[in-house]
Amino acid sequence: MFTKRLSWGIGIICVALLLCLLLMAVNYAQTAARKMQSSNNLKQIGLAFHNFESAMKRLPAGCDEEAKHGWPTNIFNYMEASSWYSYVDMQVGWEHPFNSYKFRTRMYSYKNPGIANSYTSEGYALTHYLANACIFYRGSNTKFVDIGAGLSNVWFAGEIDSKYPPFGYPYTWRTLTWPLNSKDGGFGAWNDGAHFALGDGAIRFISSSIDRSVVEQLANAMPMLDSERTQIPDRSFQCGDAHFARTSMAFENEQNERVKGGSYSVVYFDEDKQPEVIVYSGESGLKKIGIDPDTLFAKYSEARVVDYYGVFDSRAAERLGACKKLEALKVGMMRDMALTIEILQSLPKLKHLRGNFDVELVEQLRDALPECEVSSTVRSVPN
Repeated sequence: MFTKRLSWGIGIICVALLLCLLLMAVNYAQTAARKMQSSNNLKQIGLAFHNFESAMKRLPAGCDEEAKHGWPTNIFNYMEASSWYSYVDMQVGWEHPFNSYKFRTRMYSYKNPGIANSYTSEGYALTHYLANACIFYRGSNTKFVDIGAGLSNVWFAGEIDSKYPPFGYPYTWRTLTWPLNSKDGGFGAWNDGAHFALGDGAIRFISSSIDRSVVEQLANAMPMLDSERTQIPDRSFQCGDAHFARTSMAFENEQNERVKGGSYSVVYFDEDKQPEVIVYSGESGLKKIGIDPDTLFAKYSEARVVDYYGVFDSRAAERLGACKKLEALKVGMMRDMALTIEILQSLPKLKHLRGNFDVELVEQLRDALPECEVSSTVRSVPN
């Protein structure tokens, strides 16, 4: 009996050890796969820097002079085959009502799969990669020829270990300090080090146990600009969970036929599942497919922001007349001015109006809506 029990015990121990080894192997494989994906993300970022420099003859600025948008937004058009960039209004800031909901979309190119946090508590999608503050800063205009140390000796971007900002936040740069993986707002992402994208496009993994002088040499390859242009505002972001991300619902509108890029609508909801933003793109044809615009705006009349792509006439204004909580409206061209303005005046909370307006129309709208900020998407018209 004793021998039988002993053999059973030994068998159980062996099975337990095998399971432990199997779990360790699975965990190692998963970590290796996450590291590879993060390395690939940095590779895409590095290539986007090169593509941008090839097209613009300079690297992207860390952010523009007015700090409206940073390099993650500016290089996106050179990195992913996505229409997202074309919908961002570059003339207003990333947190403006016409833009803020767009930066709640998680961008996998800026997401390190080894890090659980994906959003701020406000629902903005995070970036887990920051750029070199010696090269990318406010209003920077760095060219490859300005990098005297050579592209293979400088780093452009790397994995960070904590204090993740939204990818839309303009101030997305950081200085490289020792040690890695300090969890105090430095660089690092894994227990044993971090990946960096070098200026020549190569990806290098730097171990956290490497000699301090090597990291300092890499950090000092480019001189640090002693200027307020490299300073980052004292603003912290609290990380939330995935449920903070805004959900959305897409519809096909009335149209003659199904065509790629055709008429559609999207409704974005806030964390309380209330309609927050309506994006309405066009209206055409007689054949009804999906939801019609009258139903759309009646059903989601609680929305606070409306992006109305296309001509905004009195019929369109009537649809929005029920949206008494509307705070921001962006349109294309406006028609039927007298009735349209009258309906807009009936919206008590309207604070932002933006569209394809000429100078004369801007002045007319400002006179009619004195409590509303009226601006034009036409660059020659002062906002």
